[in-house]
Parts: sequence; C-alpha cells; structure tokens
Amino acid sequence: MKNYLALALSVLVLTACGGGDTEEDPAPSEKGSISGFVTENDSGAVVKDVSVKVLGKESVTGDDGVYTITDIDTGEVAITAIKSGFTNYSDKIPVSDGQTTSHDIVLSPAVVTLHKSCLEILNAGESIGDGFYAVDADADGSLASFDVYCDMTNEGGGWTLFANHEDNVQELLTIEKVSTTETGLMTSERWKVLRDSMTVGMLFIDENQKISVLSKDKLDSGNCSTPSDIDDLSQLSNPSAEGQGQIWHNENFGCLATGQDYSIVQLLGENYSGYEDAGAALYQLSNVKFDVWPYQNQDYSFIEQDKLLYFIK
Repeated sequence: MKNYLALALSVLVLTACGGGDTEEDPAPSEKGSISGFVTENDSGAVVKDVSVKVLGKESVTGDDGVYTITDIDTGEVAITAIKSGFTNYSDKIPVSDGQTTSHDIVLSPAVVTLHKSCLEILNAGESIGDGFYAVDADADGSLASFDVYCDMTNEGGGWTLFANHEDNVQELLTIEKVSTTETGLMTSERWKVLRDSMTVGMLFIDENQKISVLSKDKLDSGNCSTPSDIDDLSQLSNPSAEGQGQIWHNENFGCLATGQDYSIVQLLGENYSGYEDAGAALYQLSNVKFDVWPYQNQDYSFIEQDKLLYFIK
C-alpha cells in the first residue's frame, strides 16, 4: 500500500513541476523590412503618390519619393509599384531576418494611345465622365493632338464640344480650348477633321440643360447648307446670303430664310441683324425636323434660350 502511495505522490510532483512530455513554444517568426526611393527613368526625379506593395502591405511615396514597408516575412518576396501615367513595376527581392533591404524602384512613363474623338474614347472603355480629354483627331496626320471637352453622359455620350455661343456676342472668335464656361469656337483645322469624321450627328445643350439632337443623315441632306460647306466657323455670315451663314440650313423653297419654311442651326454674330436675340438658336420650320426637340415652341428655340453648347459625334 505504501508503494502505491509513493508512486501516486511521484506522479503529482512531476506534473506540478512540469515534468513529462510538453510542447515547446514556437520560435518567433522571422521578419524584415524593405525601403527605397522611387524615381522616373528619363529625368531621375523622385515620384510621389506611388503605391508600393509587398505581401499585401502598402506604402505610398511622399514628396521625397521614399517608401518603407516593415514586418515582412523573410525569403524572396514579390514587390509591385503602381502610379497612373507610368507602366506598372514588379520584381522579386530577398528579405532577411532583422534586416532592412534597400531597393530603389525606377518607373517608366506609360505610352499613351490617343483616340480620335470622344466617341472613340467612350467605345474604348476609357471614359471617366464629362470633361476634357486629349485626342489625336487625324491619327498619324499633321495635326497635333489637342484637348477637347467631351459629354460622356447625354444621348449615349461620346459628344465633342466644338462651339460655345450665346446671343448678343458680336464677334465669332476661335479659342485654343473650347469649354462649357467660355464662349468661343474650335479652330478651322480641328473643326474640319472632326466634321469629316462625324458618324452620328450633332447635339445642342442650352443654359437650361435642354437637349436637341440632329442626325448626320439630316445634316448631310441640308439643301441650302451643310456642315461640309463650313470650313471656318468664325466666318459664318449673314443667313440671308443664299446658301451661306449657317452650320446647317434646310428650306422648302429657296434658301433666303425669309419665309416660314426653313430649319437652321444658327451660330451668328453682329453680321446678323437678330444676333442680340437669336445669335445662338435652332429653327425647325421646314419639312425636316430635329430628332430631339425639347422646346414648347415647336418652330424655334430662341424664345426659351439664349445660350447653346454645340457638340458633334
């Protein structure tokens, strides 16, 4: 009996003292860090706002172009760097326990492919909404790329702004960058290229956000004036001169616009006697009507608006 008691006491003592088989605590995991500069390969200048990632951890470069990522598992790891306007960067580098690996990143500017129009940008899935985009309207031709304002929202989007006009503007002036906030016209060279590549038609937005639309087929069939007749928007003249002075003019009888039988897209200055009230206006009195007409007056728009944005697609 004493032997059994002694054995039991021995077991209890061993257990209390941690005797017997026990699991060892796992060794601490090995960690390291990565740090370096991000620069641009052409100029060598540091690049800020670059997203650098390693194993799901991210560091964004500041004004000094420096990134630092800590607490990284050791071994060979993948590193990436991304910034808009540059090609994506990726590499694999070793990380050592308790060490900071120095690794500088050099980014190359991305090769940007410019599209010919707002519609091409939209169709390519590269629209980021209404606003300015760079286009190369004649592709590899002699015309340099330029910025245009694109309406990517209304009537399917893809509309390029070529004129901003309003009543009581005396002189029609071309400007470098046609916008929704300043009156002005697209230059002749740019207008002609966009005009000749038109596939859909024209859209007009007034100061009340009312939208009118005229199809390419109707624009091309104007019997007094079509967009193809106008090479320089700034030279639009008196609409009473037969066959002249309008972006588009269709009339049932003659081309003098003196009866109540004409449809017109009007963009005129002081050379038109009614420019103070209808320098920027639309008419649809002929047998050819607009495809979209938002005005209560079914014949002309100028009673209900004073300003127009002129788009082409």
